[in-house]
Amino acid sequence: MAKLVLEISNQKDLELLLSFAKRLKVNILEVDKQEQSPVFWLEQLAKIDSFKDIDDPVEWQRNTRKERELPFRD
Repeated sequence: MAKLVLEISNQKDLELLLSFAKRLKVNILEVDKQEQSPVFWLEQLAKIDSFKDIDDPVEWQRNTRKERELPFRD
C-alpha cells in the first residue's frame, strides 16, 4: 500500500482529482482545505514587487487615511 500527499492550489483541480480518485475507488483518508496564511499572501505580494510605486510608506498611508467626518460627532 502507498500513501500520497499532494498540495493543490487550484480548487477546480482539487475537485477534479477527488472525482477521479473516487472513480478509481481510491480510499481518500483526509482532505485538508486550509486557507493560506496572511504571511503567504504578503510573500506573494513581495515577489511581484507590488509596492514598488510607493516611495514613502508613511506618506502613502497618511494620504490613504485622509481625515473624514465621523457620524454623530460635532
